[in-house]
Amino acid sequence: MLIYGFTSNYFTTNARAAGVAWCSGFGRLGGIFGPLIGGWLVAAGLGGATAFYIFGGVALFGALVTVLVPRQKAVEAAKEKAEEILESTDHQDTNTPSTVLN
Repeated sequence: MLIYGFTSNYFTTNARAAGVAWCSGFGRLGGIFGPLIGGWLVAAGLGGATAFYIFGGVALFGALVTVLVPRQKAVEAAKEKAEEILESTDHQDTNTPSTVLN
């Protein structure tokens, strides 16, 4: 569920709906194939621990792929601009007449 927030913030406004829809579609595929694979593992006589390790590996792979998604340049530029604004307001606050009089 957290990936929907990540996806909606990653895409620009004109592509956001399609990006979230693709993410949702792949998530639904996981919801379909997860129980099927689990059933195949049980039918093959493999224990619950083996299924746990397989699904855990898939989850770790998904986390790794999510971390490797490149950041948008516009987001980074906006973050730098916000930091500049915050720095300039910090400098202005120390030079106000009220702080000089106190």
